[in-house]
Amino acid sequence: MLLKKISVKMFGFILSAFVLSTSVQAEVITVGHTDSVTTTAEEWQLTTDGFNGMRQSTMLGQEDLFFAVSESTVIDASWWSRVAPVGFHWASTAEMQLMLALPGTDSTYKYYNQGGWNGYFWEGSLRRFFIASDSLTTGFYGHAGNYQKTYATSSFTNGSNQIAGLLLIKDAVQPPAIVSAPVGLMVSTLIVMGFISRRGQKTDK
Repeated sequence: MLLKKISVKMFGFILSAFVLSTSVQAEVITVGHTDSVTTTAEEWQLTTDGFNGMRQSTMLGQEDLFFAVSESTVIDASWWSRVAPVGFHWASTAEMQLMLALPGTDSTYKYYNQGGWNGYFWEGSLRRFFIASDSLTTGFYGHAGNYQKTYATSSFTNGSNQIAGLLLIKDAVQPPAIVSAPVGLMVSTLIVMGFISRRGQKTDK
């Protein structure tokens, strides 16, 4: 009987530790997403066109590149706090230049007259420029009416308009998630406790 009482107490302790551990993990995961400085994809992205606001490049070697449409067409201070959708990140100029160094030609516009757009117009706004995460300093951009292979360098400042959206790169596929330590510990504890309980029952007899 003493063995049973000890096992029950041990189980309660492990369960409490598991709940506490997962609660801490959840808090860490959400930090940043609730930060008032950042702008989530749900807040800035416009998903009403035929590509749901995310047109994938069809050029060879650019399969991981996406042109993401922004609801706002004017660059202000909040632009640079934008968070990419899950599974993507906002491309830097250096990343784009590496991608553009790959050989290949293309004759498809980035977004002009596609996905329901009327030329450069969608949702009543003129949209021309897809920009990188550091375009404010490098001036790098992709014109919606140029081919997918073609990019340019200009001068972007807060207040620039006719912005079409962001240049996003799809993240590499992550390996299957490994069972976290708390979950593994919980499962192992349940197995051990079951074994101890069975042995206790046999002893009582």
